[in-house]
Amino acid sequence: MATRRAVEVTRVIPLGPPSALRPLPPLSQEARLTSVMFNAIDRKRAWLATEEPNERVLQWLEWERQEKQRWVKLMNKIDKKEEAKCAKLEQQVDKIRSEKETKLKKERMRHEAKMLKSKNKEQERLDKLEEKLERQRYENEAIERKRSGKQKQKDRENVAKLEEWKYENNKKEREEREDEAIKGEQEQKQEMGSEIVNNEQMELGEAGGSQKASRETMKNELMKQKEDSRVALLEAKNDLYVAQQQAKYDALRFKMEARDEEKRLKLQIKLQKLEAELQKKILISIQGLCVCVEKRDERRRAPG
Repeated sequence: MATRRAVEVTRVIPLGPPSALRPLPPLSQEARLTSVMFNAIDRKRAWLATEEPNERVLQWLEWERQEKQRWVKLMNKIDKKEEAKCAKLEQQVDKIRSEKETKLKKERMRHEAKMLKSKNKEQERLDKLEEKLERQRYENEAIERKRSGKQKQKDRENVAKLEEWKYENNKKEREEREDEAIKGEQEQKQEMGSEIVNNEQMELGEAGGSQKASRETMKNELMKQKEDSRVALLEAKNDLYVAQQQAKYDALRFKMEARDEEKRLKLQIKLQKLEAELQKKILISIQGLCVCVEKRDERRRAPG
């Protein structure tokens, strides 16, 4: 009885063509299962077209309908999973992109704040140095004015002393002349020799006074030349100091500008690297997403 039933089943459900004549299955397991299932369905339909309907045929049709429903549910489930996976990948890509953009924005803002702080600090330093140079210049000018005022005062004092000495000298000379005139009147009757001696002594006294005045004048001129040379030396030293400070200021400014340019180039290179890394990650994520979408489309285009 069991043998008859097996023979009947073999006759009702043919096994189809030999394996050598069957088409080669695809590499994908999902596509292979799909191909096997629909090949079996095609064979059953061909068999049903040649036989009369009976209870076994009705059972087979019911089984085919259930299998189709189950297969449709399975494909919908797979599609939902793939869509959820793709949506998750898209969310991850958006998250990575937003994180990288936030990181780049923070890095750029931090660098700008740092550069601004450094620039403000250097500007304050340069302002202090300029203020120091300006104060030094004012002090030097004040010292120079004070020295020139002292020199003028000293020259005025020397001139006043010279005038006073000339006045005293002329006064003494007038007194001596008056005394000599009185003595001459009183000693008119003396001998000519004594009068000549007195005249010679008076001439010698006048010559000594003139020599003393010339020596005083030469001394004042030498003092004035010495003071002028000292003032010129101080002016040269002041100019040299101002030139040195200006050179230091220029060197410091050039150094700070070169340092700022180097920092800016380093940050620009770093930002370029970060942008390239972000673009690379975004490209990889988009490629993975495209592959997932292509697989989903292939499954949807499958027969059935």
